[in-house]
Amino acid sequence: MEKAILVLLLGMLLGAVLMPTLAFASPSSPSSPSSPFQSKIAMINKIPSGKVRVGDIDIAYKHLGKSNAKPIILITGLGATMDTWSPLLLEQLTSSNYYVTIFDNRGTGNTTAGTKQFSISQFAKDTAGLLDALKIQKTDVLGWSLGSYIAQELTLANPDKVSNLILYASGCGGQSATPTSPKIIQIVTNASMSYQQRAEKQIPFLFPTKWFRANPDYLNYLPFPKESVSAQAIHCSCKMDRHL
Repeated sequence: MEKAILVLLLGMLLGAVLMPTLAFASPSSPSSPSSPFQSKIAMINKIPSGKVRVGDIDIAYKHLGKSNAKPIILITGLGATMDTWSPLLLEQLTSSNYYVTIFDNRGTGNTTAGTKQFSISQFAKDTAGLLDALKIQKTDVLGWSLGSYIAQELTLANPDKVSNLILYASGCGGQSATPTSPKIIQIVTNASMSYQQRAEKQIPFLFPTKWFRANPDYLNYLPFPKESVSAQAIHCSCKMDRHL
C-alpha cells in the first residue's frame, strides 16, 4: 500500500491536542463529574496498563479495541501522558475497527526516564522498540505536537513499520518554521509553578475571550490526567521543541 501522509484538522482531535494544557486550567472541578464524558474517562482509566522493557527504559502502555483489528499507535505531545487522550477519539478509533495503542513517552507518567539523552531521535527509537516488543509489525501512526515530530522521525527511520502517518499540530521544522513563542517556553519550563499554574498562564494564548464565553462548561469535556510529568522531562522536551 502506498504510504499516505494525512494532515487532519478534525474536531475530534481538538480535545486531544488541548488536553495537556487545559486539563488543570481551573481550580474548580467540572460541574458534572458524572457526565457521560467523564464516565468514559473513568472506564479508560480502569484499563490496566502493561509495561515492557525497551532499551534502558520500561514503557507503560495500554491497548484498546479488538486485537485482530487494524493497529494504530498514538504518540503524545510535550509533557503529556497517555491518560490525556480524549475518550471520544479513542472510542471513534475502536468503533472504526482500530486496535489502539497508547503509551507514556520516556520520562513521563509511568514510563521511566532511563539514562539516554532526550531527543526526537531517541523518542522515535523508543517507539520503534515498543512496536517490536508488542510484536506490531506495521501500524498507522498518529502524532500530535511534539509527538508529530517523533512520528515523522519514526517514519523516516522505519518506513517498513508505518502504514499511514497522521500528523496534527505539527510542522516540518527548519529555518522557515514558526518557532514556539518565547513566552510559552518561559511558562512551561518554569519549575517554580505548579502544573495548574502553568496551564492557567497558557490558556489566553489558545482561545479568544469569546470562545470561553461561548463554552463556559468546557472543563466538563476534558480529561483530568492522574499521571505526572517530571520537570526534567518537560524542560528537555521544550529544548527539543525549540531546536526543531
